Amino acid sequence: MGKGTSSMISSVIVVLISVAGVSAVLMFGLPALDHSRASAELGDAQRSMLILDNAIRDTASGGEGSVREVALQVSGGSYRIADGRVEYRSEAPEGFLEGSSLIVNGKIRLNLTYSNISVSGDLRLGQGLQRVCLEKAGWNGTHVSVNATAC
Repeated sequence: MGKGTSSMISSVIVVLISVAGVSAVLMFGLPALDHSRASAELGDAQRSMLILDNAIRDTASGGEGSVREVALQVSGGSYRIADGRVEYRSEAPEGFLEGSSLIVNGKIRLNLTYSNISVSGDLRLGQGLQRVCLEKAGWNGTHVSVNATAC
């Protein structure tokens, strides 16, 4: 075997090792990045839901006509305020929080519901900085009505 053949075999081996390394990174690294991104997004969603919950309760405890404005930075997923509840939905990467009650049909789901507060307004929030206005619309002795609109 000559010098040219030996260096060509060495080059092929280096290329094969490089391809195997890149394949391993793609096979194991990308799912880990997806899970990390989904975990950060879920943390943001939980904080946003807590902010909305506090604002809704604060509005409900105020006088009739009281208004609260909430600014949310939505990094992923979507929020919907309708039918008496606040919902958050987002796609979940395969295997993310498997077996958790937060994952339903491959989607991350968070809900806020109230026994004595009726939240109304067909409001959907997508990604970016979103502003929500909450107004106490009334109280009938047992339930408080809070309307949610985009500001």
